[in-house]
Amino acid sequence: MEKVVDLLIAQQEANLQFMKGTIKTLTQRGFGFIGQEGEDDIFFHSNDLSGVEFDDLEVGDEVEFEVVESQKGPKAVDVTRV
Repeated sequence: MEKVVDLLIAQQEANLQFMKGTIKTLTQRGFGFIGQEGEDDIFFHSNDLSGVEFDDLEVGDEVEFEVVESQKGPKAVDVTRV
């Protein structure tokens, strides 16, 4: 079963989706949510930022990111401020 999960994750990482959105929520625990018009908000963690520090982000900042499927659902990775 573990090999199947690893294979699915590898396939999903190969099929990354590039998106744009706006920082909607930031927490003091190092994660937040990105809003997209007409879509559900998507989770991101400070470890998944690229070219920007978590403390430099503000609600309302425009960002670009890729979406991957994690064990807990979709999440944003390679999050960069526009």
